[in-house]
Amino acid sequence: MNFFHRFGADLIMNPLKGPSSGRGIRGLKAAPWPDHPLRLKDFFLRKGLFQLAALLGLVLAAGQARSQTVSPNSTTAFPILSVGLGARAIGMGESFTAVADDSSALYYNPAGLAQVGQPEIAIAHNLFLADGFYDNAGGAYPLGTAGSLGFGARYLNYGPIDRRDNFGNLLGSYTPYDMSAEAAFGFHVDKDLSLGFGTQWISQNIDGSVQAGMLWNTGFLFKPQERFSVGFDFKNLGVETGGNSLPAGVLWGAAFRLPLAPRDVHSLLLSGGGDLAFQGPGRLNAGFEYGFQKAYFLRGGYVLDLQDNQLDGLQGLDFGAGAHLGQLQFDYSFSFEGSFGNIQRFSLTFFFPPPAKPQPTAPLLPEPSWVPPPGSLESSLAASPNGLLPGVSSGPVSQPVMLRFQVTSEGDQTAQQLYDAAELKLKLGLKEEAVDLYLKAVDKDPNFEPAWNRLGRLFFDKSLESYRKALELDPKNARLRDWLDHFNPGNK
Repeated sequence: MNFFHRFGADLIMNPLKGPSSGRGIRGLKAAPWPDHPLRLKDFFLRKGLFQLAALLGLVLAAGQARSQTVSPNSTTAFPILSVGLGARAIGMGESFTAVADDSSALYYNPAGLAQVGQPEIAIAHNLFLADGFYDNAGGAYPLGTAGSLGFGARYLNYGPIDRRDNFGNLLGSYTPYDMSAEAAFGFHVDKDLSLGFGTQWISQNIDGSVQAGMLWNTGFLFKPQERFSVGFDFKNLGVETGGNSLPAGVLWGAAFRLPLAPRDVHSLLLSGGGDLAFQGPGRLNAGFEYGFQKAYFLRGGYVLDLQDNQLDGLQGLDFGAGAHLGQLQFDYSFSFEGSFGNIQRFSLTFFFPPPAKPQPTAPLLPEPSWVPPPGSLESSLAASPNGLLPGVSSGPVSQPVMLRFQVTSEGDQTAQQLYDAAELKLKLGLKEEAVDLYLKAVDKDPNFEPAWNRLGRLFFDKSLESYRKALELDPKNARLRDWLDHFNPGNK
């Protein structure tokens, strides 16, 4: 029996009307954006109040877990909106709102896109219940200090459905499906707070009946400490053509990364959160990710549906694993769905090198109009037909001109002269030669402060280049990225 048959005849008679239970398909209604968005923005930009908002969200979710009731008439369209994204996030029980550090931030929290340090493209194939499947592709591209852009497309196929008349006679079959295209942008407000905004176009086709919609979402990610983060995402706010409910709500969560060995050779990422639905039951999530050498991962999580607040065997359990090898990362997850069977998911992510940063180039000097031939000045003058330097008029000269040349060795130069020569080398882009002259200047005069300042800056720039290269090789090194962002904002 396929996916749609498990939900009963009501779904077949009214295909846009979903069940009132089941993980990922809930009875929800869209809600409008808050009446005062500017006040909301000011509220979250105050760090202390943001922490208060995080605590309030946790309290509200706990209250919902105790008091939420379900209307028997609750329905929702577009199940694709309630199906998670990415084998890594789902392997952690979808408790990813406060993590959101890869392209799946499109679904869980667009503010997390600001953490993406290098371009990436991800593709996934999911075996979705019975005979259906769920495929998606997306990516993220950092735009320097401006932020990062995310994009993606999804396709949910429910498998073939038998078409029958009122007497139960088979009239053929049809294959319903949902699809969507989305884009989002995440950026840093400061080093602790990032914001994100996204939009999504959705379409559903069931036996020739087509519905479409346009949705928006906005997210917040707050990191008061290097290893601790709190996230919120206002999801699925929008309109659709069929007049059906949309699964609108607030995703919330917190995450903490625990180092188990020096340099994070062993690490443990703990996360939790939930889905605070605007109408109907919500969910609670918890999960973990154990990492070894930042390349091999084991994951686990649990999703508790608050419809009846009861555990149902293995339903809601998620497990997963992943491996990051060079520029590729492979992730797998396995989910227990109770009476709906089990779901396996596969994801492949390809990482590109970070965009090259523009390097300053040395200014071009004008070509000289004349270069003396090799030899002494006298031979050069003798070679000229009028006994003068080329380009000099042969008219009357009132006084003789004497040219004097003086060659001074570096050993005879003062610290100021060595510094001036180094400055000229630096302007020409000859950094190594400039450093050598600055060092000679401080050897000549250890108290010559301008040369010390210039050396400090040049060596600091060299260390930044080394750390940037280290971050390219290890893009998930959040501690190093935060350090670079603090001392060199242009690295974001």
